[in-house]
Amino acid sequence: MTITRHVATLSSLDGITHQVHYRRAGSGPPVILLHMSPRSSAELEPLMHAWSDTFTLIAPDTPGYGASDPLPAKEAGTLFDLTDFADALLAFADTIGLDRFGLYGHHTGAMIAAECARRHPDRLTITVANGYLVITEEERDEILANYFSDYTPQTDGRHLAHVWQRIRDQFLFFPWSVNTKAARAVMRTKFAVPPPHILQEDVLDLLRTGHHESDGYGAAFRCDGVEVLRGVTSPCLVTAQVHDLLYDQLDRLPADLPDPVTIRRFDDLDTLNDAAKTLLLDHAQGDEPPVTATGTIADRAWASYAETNTGQLYIRRGHVGSGLPVILIHNLGSSCQRWQPVMSTLMGKRPFVAFDLPGHGETGSAWGDGPVTVDACARAIDEAMRWLGIEAAHVFAYGGGGLVALNLIERTDLDIRSLTAIDFWLFDGTDKEKLKDNFAPPLTPQPYGQHMAEAWYMVRDSEFFWPWFNAVPDNAVAQPPETDPVRLHARVVDVLKASPAYHQVVEDALLFDSETALQHLTVPAVFGPRDGSPYTTRCERAAALAPNAKSLTLSNDPSRRAAAVIALIKD
Repeated sequence: MTITRHVATLSSLDGITHQVHYRRAGSGPPVILLHMSPRSSAELEPLMHAWSDTFTLIAPDTPGYGASDPLPAKEAGTLFDLTDFADALLAFADTIGLDRFGLYGHHTGAMIAAECARRHPDRLTITVANGYLVITEEERDEILANYFSDYTPQTDGRHLAHVWQRIRDQFLFFPWSVNTKAARAVMRTKFAVPPPHILQEDVLDLLRTGHHESDGYGAAFRCDGVEVLRGVTSPCLVTAQVHDLLYDQLDRLPADLPDPVTIRRFDDLDTLNDAAKTLLLDHAQGDEPPVTATGTIADRAWASYAETNTGQLYIRRGHVGSGLPVILIHNLGSSCQRWQPVMSTLMGKRPFVAFDLPGHGETGSAWGDGPVTVDACARAIDEAMRWLGIEAAHVFAYGGGGLVALNLIERTDLDIRSLTAIDFWLFDGTDKEKLKDNFAPPLTPQPYGQHMAEAWYMVRDSEFFWPWFNAVPDNAVAQPPETDPVRLHARVVDVLKASPAYHQVVEDALLFDSETALQHLTVPAVFGPRDGSPYTTRCERAAALAPNAKSLTLSNDPSRRAAAVIALIKD
């Protein structure tokens, strides 16, 4: 069974367009699955594997979480409530062509599911709300006052330690923000602290949602769960298993709830899931819905996935404009989001496609299994371009992405008209020996988040020294350093998302025969170091090796640099 990724494009009544990222698996009658906060639909992958033999499972990232856009902003001072998310879910269902469907939600997803059952009973065959929140006014006030922390990036990276501690503490206390005996007592027999690689998944989802964490989460905490259930008129199971931190809150539900609402308790998660599956099947209606194509957006880069023989690549596209499209290949350990200045400059003028490489960004594991190498990345882009119907294009590449571009140009029979490579990685034997053990550390998740600090200082020190891990005056970088913690944070998140693929592909990149590939380059090329970049001499040497190439120093200002590289295109 394969879980595939998709993006739906929704237009609201006021004309604002936003996109919802979702996972899909299985066949049969449709069931929508809603995740807890601050997770994404990745949380539901085990359930998708378990139920895909029976249902077509569709698991959206709640707006503002995972890779979904947030809901359109409300008036200043107006907070989101459950109705916003329930109505957004129905708009999503309409967009992907679902009329009636089963609905399952976990924690925040359970609250949204119940509100959806209250507001849209005719659209749901049955609702399962697993882990339902029923809190007192005092508890609500405490949670809303302290639960949502400030994760504003700090120069010393301390915010990353805070994110790790926040996720770890949610397995020790409820609420996690109240380190008291009572808060510990709720969780003492519920959970062990998960291993670091599991904590890392939760941390990355929290980093994805950022300041939108309180949107859906806060709506769930602010609502009156009992009043929501009093308005439910279609079949609804409210449930929890004994190890759920909200299990005891089922006792707070009154006995006079409407007849369609059933409350059941289970001794373990497997038994609960089996019972939920049976109920959903008993009420199932409809056949497997077709996959709906992603709707385009004219005035901004829009997200989608491209298919390859191995799996899927996440892409951001602009389809409006004239001339050949531009293919954007990011640096190793980065993501297509770092091309934002170029995408903004190209918008409406020339079509473009920016890829997240295998193992990177929002491609992640969607690309599939197998080693992430320079050749694998080039092959994936080649296959994705064919799937997208692109027969001719210009290629922009950054850093180690330039090696992927060289491999792509060498392997493909598509018409690549030109290559523009910024801060190109041309490493000689001395460089490779110096870099091989330290340039791209594995960043293996550690129990107390030590790898988060390592990622921060790797990115930050790379602005001051080359190589970044040898901080001596002789290695000081001439170009003005980027010290804005918000921008550094975005790059750190990219590196963390890309691990362990980053370590793997850089190891392969250090074996890549760049000089031979440059000598065989058959298209016009520009190698552009940023002003003062440690890659200046490397770009100059690359231009000397390639038959039809030049070197051009580029501005350190992202917008000016974007305009300069775009001006180089000659169709």
